[in-house]
Amino acid sequence: MKKWSLFAVAIGSAIILLIAGYQMVQVAEGKSKKETVERDEAESLSVELDMGVGSLNVEPGSNEWLVGQFDYRHSRQKPVVSYKQTGSEGHIDISEQRRWFDFNVLGFFRKGKSEWNVKLNDETPTALNVDTGVSDSHLNLRGLYLTDLDVDTGVGDVTLDLSGERQESFDVKIDSGVGDTKIALPEEIGVKLKVDKGVGALHIEDFITQGGNTYVNEAYENGAAITIEMDVDMGVGDITVVAN
Repeated sequence: MKKWSLFAVAIGSAIILLIAGYQMVQVAEGKSKKETVERDEAESLSVELDMGVGSLNVEPGSNEWLVGQFDYRHSRQKPVVSYKQTGSEGHIDISEQRRWFDFNVLGFFRKGKSEWNVKLNDETPTALNVDTGVSDSHLNLRGLYLTDLDVDTGVGDVTLDLSGERQESFDVKIDSGVGDTKIALPEEIGVKLKVDKGVGALHIEDFITQGGNTYVNEAYENGAAITIEMDVDMGVGDITVVAN
């Protein structure tokens, strides 16, 4: 038994030293890159943003399909940007080369943060999918021509602005593990909101309860032609919904 205990300690120590050495090799100075996805003849877009740790900022305002400024610490966090056109739809995918964590001998996980600042074209119908690990997401999508929105976060706060005019109806799915979520919605567009929350408070005004965890605004109740159907699944954190 004693032999096995000593063997386990030796193996554990070796793993710690190996990881610590790996950490020292991987640490690097901050880096930055700018990426542009040029506009072509595609009639609609699907955009996938897959980020590990850091801060994600998305807004409209690009004349091209996408313009992004990416700051990152490690080469393995360097974003890979790809684009292809299938039929009339363009597909943009941005993801890190590899998600990974450092570990030091004191037993703390740490990873250099990235910051992504992404501008999207606001004239073309766009389905947007955001997937983050440990990140704060600031999604200023006011004026963006959305056809679908899916936000999946592990840990981090989400600020989502969907206010302003909308060209057509669309669905929104938000799945958050831990963090606060703040959502700004338009008053003149019909909104139906379904909230499934774990631990945390729900702050919502000027919405009509339709029983259980479903809420609608006055425009939706009055049969608005354009609607947003929103499903929010929250683990731990507060949810705040405001009308702009």
